[in-house]
Amino acid sequence: TPVRLTKRRNESGVLGDGGARYALKCIERSRLKTQGQVTSVYREKEILLKAKHTGIVHFHTTLKDETHLYFLLEYLAGGDLLWHMRRAPGSRLDESAARSVAAALLLALAYLQEIGVLYRDLKATNVVFSGSGVPKLVDFGHAKVVNSPLEERSKSIVGTPQFHAPETVRGEAHGIAAQLWAFGVLLYEMLSGKNPFMVQQSRKQRADAEQNEGMDEKKGNSDYLPLLHARILEASPDLDNFTHDAAALLRQLFTADPEARLSVFPKGYASLMNENWLAPADWSSSLMVDDLRSACAEHAAEAAEIEGFPLDAEAGTEVDNPFAGF
Repeated sequence: TPVRLTKRRNESGVLGDGGARYALKCIERSRLKTQGQVTSVYREKEILLKAKHTGIVHFHTTLKDETHLYFLLEYLAGGDLLWHMRRAPGSRLDESAARSVAAALLLALAYLQEIGVLYRDLKATNVVFSGSGVPKLVDFGHAKVVNSPLEERSKSIVGTPQFHAPETVRGEAHGIAAQLWAFGVLLYEMLSGKNPFMVQQSRKQRADAEQNEGMDEKKGNSDYLPLLHARILEASPDLDNFTHDAAALLRQLFTADPEARLSVFPKGYASLMNENWLAPADWSSSLMVDDLRSACAEHAAEAAEIEGFPLDAEAGTEVDNPFAGF
């Protein structure tokens, strides 16, 4: 879903330095073809209204006009996690930075678990930093409200195929154990610079896979997905180049059987905080990642040169009260 930089007019009505910056998530109404897709948009709004945490993008309001629905969100100027990884040697973070990011994400994910929300789309592009270096979860389009996060299961397949757990690949009902697996995939990527179940793709295959994201996987690339699924079902990624504690944690997160995986982490995300690899993390401090603060500031400085479009000029004048919320 496109996200654009926008600005609100200041108190004098002039768009300029006094106008606050926001991110505007734009959803074309014409793309909402089913009741399920409409329900998903309203569910995203419900979750963002409910979720108040430093590690989650701040939600301001919803807007609409004749052609689009909009989410007005906190503007995060520090770049996404993938940008930070790609600028690092080997496209991987050093262990200290990866640990800090992982700890910050765990606090946010554990909070969501406490309020009955499963995020369901953890990946590097959905982790975006503030200009001061705080990583935040964005894009709650696949998130789900649940009554019992540790027990509830679903057969719906959402998110990114490279992050799917074996039970998801098999079409079985899946729950928080699958989300713990996805956390392991992201941790692996941060520490190694590659996906643990990576399959070589041509440019066309990558484009097909990206276009297929969040859709019925049977419509995706006929060669790539079977190979990816086979590797996921093997549940045996290469852990040779990881430190002892990192490898031990990843080995547990990549336990093939979901019940056995959950038995290792019976409290979900909260159980992960007791792992040896995360022992150096300072859980009492802010979520700021000190190792990446300078890079976030650099990204924010570059972004500051980009001019946002005026929020109240986007909808035109053809509809009454075009920015009424939905």
